[in-house]
Amino acid sequence: GDDWGCSCPSGQEQSPIDLPPRPQTVPQKYPLIMDYRNVTKEDKRDLAIEFDGHTLKVEADFGTLVSPDGAVYDAEYITIHTPAEHTIEGQQYDLELQIHHFPAKKRSDNFEKTKEFVDRNVGYAVVSVLFQKKAGARNDFIDALDPLNF
Repeated sequence: GDDWGCSCPSGQEQSPIDLPPRPQTVPQKYPLIMDYRNVTKEDKRDLAIEFDGHTLKVEADFGTLVSPDGAVYDAEYITIHTPAEHTIEGQQYDLELQIHHFPAKKRSDNFEKTKEFVDRNVGYAVVSVLFQKKAGARNDFIDALDPLNF
């Protein structure tokens, strides 16, 4: 936490975190508005895919997110971690998809600029979705991410 230019240098309010059960979360008067677009094989020219052995990163124009306070963010890339980085009540999940957002009209250019945006208090938002394997269950979204399908 000491290397973060934010109000959480203790590291207690940054990723990864153990999320509380839903009844203990803070209710929001206004929901997040997620306007994501379907990225398909036909968008192949506009995709950048990287894998470092732990994290799969896919860059594309995924759409927008509007926060409860009205701030608009562009969804610039997703990362997929296995196992998940975050937990819920201490439970580890098999996979985590993170959608990374930067302020609209202020493109990040690349992953390394994440810290720069945080340092300048410009804002940065990540939406995480946790997945758990289940015998016999399929997920078309996860199947479509298989680079062999591209």
